[in-house]
Amino acid sequence: IGDKIENLCNRHFYSNFQFLGNVGYDVRIHDAVLSKQIFIHRYPYTPPAIDINKIAEKIINNKQQVLLTEKIS
Repeated sequence: IGDKIENLCNRHFYSNFQFLGNVGYDVRIHDAVLSKQIFIHRYPYTPPAIDINKIAEKIINNKQQVLLTEKIS
């Protein structure tokens, strides 16, 4: 479904959105929010925390790629 939303947004907002991944559901996210704790710090080895880390890595890698491309140009 993420790819479909990406295509829809790119078409209607005339921009270049990139789908980076899904974040799975976990009831502990709600618990972390209520206790004002950072979810990935409180539950670092849960599937949603791993999903968030993977998305963050994609953002960092993409930023590094952009910087490399700008440096070469």
